[in-house]
Amino acid sequence: MSKMNNEFLDWFVGFSEGDGSFIVPSTGSNRFEIWQSAKDAQVLYHIKTNLGFGKVLFPAYRPDMAIFIITKSEHLECLRLIFAHRMCTKNTFTRYHAFFNIDLSTTTLKLNQPTFLNNWLAGFIDAEGCFRIKIESNGRSAIKLIFELSQNDVDLITKVRDLYPGLKNNIWMDRGTCRLSFSGKSAREQLINYLNLNPLISHKRIVLLKWIKADRLLQRKSSDWKLNITKLSENFNQWRIKDRVRSSLKKEAPVNPIVG
Repeated sequence: MSKMNNEFLDWFVGFSEGDGSFIVPSTGSNRFEIWQSAKDAQVLYHIKTNLGFGKVLFPAYRPDMAIFIITKSEHLECLRLIFAHRMCTKNTFTRYHAFFNIDLSTTTLKLNQPTFLNNWLAGFIDAEGCFRIKIESNGRSAIKLIFELSQNDVDLITKVRDLYPGLKNNIWMDRGTCRLSFSGKSAREQLINYLNLNPLISHKRIVLLKWIKADRLLQRKSSDWKLNITKLSENFNQWRIKDRVRSSLKKEAPVNPIVG
């Protein structure tokens, strides 16, 4: 595979370990799925185009959602090869072996470590990352630029945390989910440098651009910097909030298990 293809495939596995599902139904054929908001269907078309197979569908029972699905055996075999040496989460590793009927006790595959040296983490952030601008009214009008990454894999989140030398007590459990959160300047710079070299592909790339602009304003602190950051924070993730509100008003179909 070419260097460009490998960059995409690393991103794809990272994204899938956050938002993808290996489905083994009680009846019918095995399949692989990724669900996204219909407003971000472009990321699913990007996956389809780069893989060269799969379908993007808009289910009638979930008009607010889009789904990328793979069902053909030859294409699932391609997935087996793509995931084989790129997985970083325990749940993906376990479900991958069950899906492809590989005996865990005899497998030679090993989990990868998250790193800043490839696109896996960018894909995982596209799926599970969150960029926030927090303006506190505590008399000082403190402004924090916060990055969060959540997953139910404590070991993985700890390994991601350890990529940032200055972070120590930045992880906590929230209703069974492990969350990494930081707002420090050094960690922000390290993250921004990484994502400049390994770009996000989903809607979060737009949110990230605003977050980076806010970071520059915060560091330079020129005239009206607080006002400008406040303006950036308005409607920062508004489209996602609207989706959640609309979805909560509907009777939703059962959610598929998440890989990772």
